[in-house]
Amino acid sequence: MKPPPSGQTIETRAMRAFAGLVQPGSAVLLAVSGGSDSLGLMHLASKISKQFPLALAVGFIDHGLRDGIEQELRLVQHQAHQLGVPVYTASIQKGDATSAKSQGDLQAWARDRRYQLLTRLAAGFGAPYIATGHTRDDQTETILMRLIRGSGIDGLVGIPSQREIASGTTVIRPLLDISRESLRTYLSAKEQAWIEDPSNQDDRYMRVRIRNALIPLLDSLQTGASRKIAALAGDAQDARHCIETLVTQDEANIKKLNLNSGLKVASGFFQNHPTPYWRPVIRAVLRQIRGDLRHIERNHIELIASLVASGKCSSALPLPGNTAVFVDRGALFAFPTPLPPAPADGIPLERTGTGSWRASLTPLKIGVRVDAKTKAAVHDLALRVRRPGDRLLNASRKLKKLLNQAHIPGPYRPYIPVLARQNAVVASPGLVENRDQTLRIAWHIAPDSPLLDIKLDLHMRLMD
Repeated sequence: MKPPPSGQTIETRAMRAFAGLVQPGSAVLLAVSGGSDSLGLMHLASKISKQFPLALAVGFIDHGLRDGIEQELRLVQHQAHQLGVPVYTASIQKGDATSAKSQGDLQAWARDRRYQLLTRLAAGFGAPYIATGHTRDDQTETILMRLIRGSGIDGLVGIPSQREIASGTTVIRPLLDISRESLRTYLSAKEQAWIEDPSNQDDRYMRVRIRNALIPLLDSLQTGASRKIAALAGDAQDARHCIETLVTQDEANIKKLNLNSGLKVASGFFQNHPTPYWRPVIRAVLRQIRGDLRHIERNHIELIASLVASGKCSSALPLPGNTAVFVDRGALFAFPTPLPPAPADGIPLERTGTGSWRASLTPLKIGVRVDAKTKAAVHDLALRVRRPGDRLLNASRKLKKLLNQAHIPGPYRPYIPVLARQNAVVASPGLVENRDQTLRIAWHIAPDSPLLDIKLDLHMRLMD
């Protein structure tokens, strides 16, 4: 971010930022506390809304974490009333806050709950946008904090100017090019007070130590260091976009999966590209399935890259969040949530006509038709997923050996369908040809079956 041209007022800069983030006439909920940043946001938004029309309301959240919140609310309500802006409030139950304190990462918990409540308030006001008072100082602190924790290029991107947090709700940050000092000067000129948050002086938090100790040190070593660090965010965002565009523009590099709406990077991509290309692709995949890379650090990316290079198979990797990521023989599989359990019970065949029986595994969107001369030939057959110890009918060969030979990825192995008599596999699509010549077996599969992700479509027809 470059310093503003001389003569450009803080109101002009704020209006330009709003104009780049929302359409004129938009409804915006302003996330306001008693601090200088958010109160500055409220006064600026109210001022510019007279030229750049906006429908404004204030959202105030009581986190239940500290005393004195009533005083803050009164201050916000007083100043909002002077500006003619309505105030909506929501509170986090004190019991929830007490429980969060004992579990650690209190700030992350408070942030997540705050956005949940702000989203509800915005919906009630009919606002598709929530504006926060994040400043250039917050940007600098965020970049430094992520660098210290070992983030890659995504850490340098810092706080985005806008991010969708729920369907139809986007958070915007129009003050990222404005310093906290400028906001306080602006409020002081208007004779408007603010309240200091006591947590801003609590050195238990890394952000506070960066704000109060590291940034002043950097600015003493180099004039304007903090501003220059914040400016890296724009450069890093451009660089990341260019890199990811180059490596992901070929749709063959990242494949969408039917299983659990996942994504796959085939081993061939990693084999055909030098390792510097790997990390941007890994980050792009994680961002797509997670929505962001919050809490993903350099060591997580390096773990995935090293497993890809080893050619080994992994169980679900221990990454932050609820995602499920696997590496299998040099390929990467990533899913937004843990994989669903496989169907537990076998499905008995049902008669559909003279000499014809059917069964379906609905979760896998696959079915089988069996033609036989007598009912006795099918009475003990069942359609199910593979089980440990399964062997081929009239053979000692284990099904697991065929899975290994066919290079069936680990995430898909629990879902392999078989037609079996107890632990004797009569047939399995794409893996085991019909081993009972008294039967005629035909597999049918839906075009969005997860089994098509791994090409188990041999000798099968699409379902009607």
